[in-house]
Amino acid sequence: MNAPSPDIQAVTRESIAAEAARRHGKLLVHLRGWLAGRGYFKALEAMEFSRPFYTGLRKDGLTPKFDHPVRIALRLRTIEAYLPEPELCFVLSFTHDVSEDDNVAFEEIGSRFGRRAEACQRLITKKFRGVQVDDAIYYPRMAEDADTAMVKGSDNCHNIFTMVNAFDVAKQDAYMSKSEQHVLPMLKAVSRRFPRFEPGYMNLRVSLETQIALIREVRFGAQA
Repeated sequence: MNAPSPDIQAVTRESIAAEAARRHGKLLVHLRGWLAGRGYFKALEAMEFSRPFYTGLRKDGLTPKFDHPVRIALRLRTIEAYLPEPELCFVLSFTHDVSEDDNVAFEEIGSRFGRRAEACQRLITKKFRGVQVDDAIYYPRMAEDADTAMVKGSDNCHNIFTMVNAFDVAKQDAYMSKSEQHVLPMLKAVSRRFPRFEPGYMNLRVSLETQIALIREVRFGAQA
């Protein structure tokens, strides 16, 4: 069978990107309305504050960058009843990358969204202005904070879910290995420390384990 012509490939890729942008726009409108309806106005402020930092496309070259925090927040919405401080979790969904990727000071997060938001931002930021936190410190430290661990779990779920079309197999394996070695143990540890919110952490654990298993199963089937 002949490969599709470059023109057909380009049209297909453009149509996929257009559909991704359309879907993202609808989800953004939906999430904004839901947050307003719940009275989560700080989260709405965090959404608008963070949005300019997420310009362009994700590493798949198709999806708007801002789709990432939107998807994190949407996943957390489904387990809202088990979020420790719901609005704080939504705030952190939007701000979690802006210190590491865009050098936004922790103090600015605190001045805009409160001291707890600043504390969580410090915990979830792995590298800031050239200083990187070792994994042996980074994940156990998050496991001591109920809100930060919840957002990190949702963040990791979306990263695993979207990595197949963005990274080569070696990098995918590295992501899955880190999830199994650090993220899943973090979620298990925090659920024991904060048993009231255990269903939320378990939801993230099962989602993450299922995504990893599915990726490996698809690979195995393709090789058979």
